[in-house]
Amino acid sequence: MLSVDCGVTVDNCGYLSWLGQDLYSFGRTMAGEQLTVDVTHIDHADVLAVRGEIDMASAPVLRSVIERCHASGTSVLLDFAEVTFMDSSGLGVLIGASTKCAESPSLCVRNASERVRRIFELTGTEYLMCRESQ
Repeated sequence: MLSVDCGVTVDNCGYLSWLGQDLYSFGRTMAGEQLTVDVTHIDHADVLAVRGEIDMASAPVLRSVIERCHASGTSVLLDFAEVTFMDSSGLGVLIGASTKCAESPSLCVRNASERVRRIFELTGTEYLMCRESQ
């Protein structure tokens, strides 16, 4: 089991247990590659730097981190600069989180790769992207 000092414990199967208020998360993708989410709190917002693949196996990890941030009443800015793949599971997490937060706190994605931006375009979910990223 991994124990990370800034808030989350995740075992090798991806089970989460919260330890503190700050967040840091590890998860496994279907291919066994690691999804990493680093959370930094800046000016009433949590910036989630997401790295790796977001798929059926790792999407619950991302969902848990986003829900934890929303529960604290902060806006969530997802930095996808290092997301190499996202399937419908990841899109579902983002749509669900966006629906739950409605107006406040807000959620948006920035720095998405062309491949991930194309998913937003094809599904009509460009509203999930930060204005400067569109």
